[in-house]
Amino acid sequence: MQFQISLAGAGFLTLLALFLAPLWGGPIIAFFSEIMAKMYRKTFMDKFAQQMTRLGLLSMTIFWVTATTLAVLTWQQNPAIREWAVTRAPYLAAIFGIGLTGTLLFIIYFLSWKTLKKSKSVHLTLVALAIGCLKLLFWGPTVLARLQFRLLSQSAALPPIRMFMSFSVESIRPPR
Repeated sequence: MQFQISLAGAGFLTLLALFLAPLWGGPIIAFFSEIMAKMYRKTFMDKFAQQMTRLGLLSMTIFWVTATTLAVLTWQQNPAIREWAVTRAPYLAAIFGIGLTGTLLFIIYFLSWKTLKKSKSVHLTLVALAIGCLKLLFWGPTVLARLQFRLLSQSAALPPIRMFMSFSVESIRPPR
């Protein structure tokens, strides 16, 4: 099986990856920057960690708004996806609940920056828990889909997902 993607689809996936980079990497970079600030007693690294936290929160806000909007639109327009989601509601609720918990822990981590300045171990524990929850949010659906494909027959596979933005743009070809 050969995988082909159009130029517009490749551009969309690239932009998606660039948008999600602060969401995935921001909390981790903030965590390690705060550890380095503690080890080397550098205020720049602490301020950098705070700015990465702010960038991560901005990305999380955009992610949750976009994900909610797309979920509502998909729910309304695709009955096959609706049926699939209803049968897996407990798993999906657990995955998204863990993700929201991670987001709330990350918000608490950001808001407690001044108050927990002297107690870095508690502050680092907050961000470590947030990172763990957020990683479960991203990898949980992947594991769920892989288990479904492995355990169920081919007829019970995921229904095709129609993209809201059609990427049927032909590749740029020179005129003949």
